[in-house]
Amino acid sequence: MTLAQHNYTLLNRLSLLGDDGDQQLFQQYGLSTARFYLLGHLEAHGSLTATDLCRLLLCDKANVTRLIDGLEQEGLVKRQPDKTDGRRTLITSTAAGKKRWGQAHQAHQALIESRFQAFTSEEAQTLMDLLGRLMTEWQRRLAET
Repeated sequence: MTLAQHNYTLLNRLSLLGDDGDQQLFQQYGLSTARFYLLGHLEAHGSLTATDLCRLLLCDKANVTRLIDGLEQEGLVKRQPDKTDGRRTLITSTAAGKKRWGQAHQAHQALIESRFQAFTSEEAQTLMDLLGRLMTEWQRRLAET
């Protein structure tokens, strides 16, 4: 295995471990990863359409509709007509949704911090710089295709 292949394998494994740990954490709050991020986008933007959520979550309308339906049944989000354009429906978090997301978000932030305690500040900065360069290069190559 080349050094590049080894690094790629490590990055993939880290991604899977991170996703698995996130899923376990979110389950403690009755959320899936997708539900957590949907609520997070609503927290950041206030109200969004299902189309906006599709773009932000990188998934299709059927998936977003299922997520919204489930969250609405739990009283975490609500649908309401857009006051400026009656053809659009806006999705907003309820007070319960904001509370649930806030609790999960705080726990997630603590988890992220704990994951990187193995590094000194300088090492963490170096890692960020290297990963940033790698991401820029991968984005450049993807744009070329």
